[in-house]
Amino acid sequence: MDATLPAPAGYRPPPGGARYENVLLAVLFSTFGFVFFDRLALNFLTPFFKDELGLTNAQIGLLGGIPALTWAVAGICVGFLSDRLDRRKPLLVAAILTFTLFSALSGFVGGLAGLLLFRALMGAAEGACCRWRSR
Repeated sequence: MDATLPAPAGYRPPPGGARYENVLLAVLFSTFGFVFFDRLALNFLTPFFKDELGLTNAQIGLLGGIPALTWAVAGICVGFLSDRLDRRKPLLVAAILTFTLFSALSGFVGGLAGLLLFRALMGAAEGACCRWRSR
């Protein structure tokens, strides 16, 4: 009696077998690590830029909340888009590059509006990173 189960319809085995899966796991682990590190870094760096930008505690809270909102919306939208296109890797690579760009650009802002904008865009790219899954 054969104990193996048939592959589900539409299943494609990974191109490189176990090595490919291990590399993919390392890439996703690193991506999630950097996403969460960057998301939490603002909380620890607040004392260094709060006075320079003249921000209140309410504005600091807004800076922490806006990425969470755009993260949630982007996660739903990009998840739907990736399911429809069935092209997850290009979306993941684009999200990682976008996240990196907006994270770097947020260091060059001179006020609350610019920081909110870049944090919102960065949150959207982070949501796209963390919504990715393989089939």
